[in-house]
Amino acid sequence: MGFRYRKSIKLPGGVRINLSKRGVGWSWGVPGYRRTYSPGRKSRTTYSIPGTGLSYVKEDKGSSTSRPKNPQTSYQSGFRPETPKQTKQGFPGWLVIAALIVGICLGAMH
Repeated sequence: MGFRYRKSIKLPGGVRINLSKRGVGWSWGVPGYRRTYSPGRKSRTTYSIPGTGLSYVKEDKGSSTSRPKNPQTSYQSGFRPETPKQTKQGFPGWLVIAALIVGICLGAMH
């Protein structure tokens, strides 16, 4: 195990500055929605239903140093195995919006 460090500073307007040993990141959001930008140039969007603990996180792939820039260079023999084509199946956005509306309505009843 290693040491971790993280400090979050809240600013007006739903902005947070996040300090860690990897660098400085920031996020902006309102209850139910938050957009986060990390020091590694990755970003993510979090949808949640306030007060329930339920959330959905969508990570956007940023630049990664572990991935080779030219995939051909990672195979020494020059043979590159064929990978099956994958269809992108994202989380249906309408479901997130519907869940948020239901959460807001349930929260208003209490």
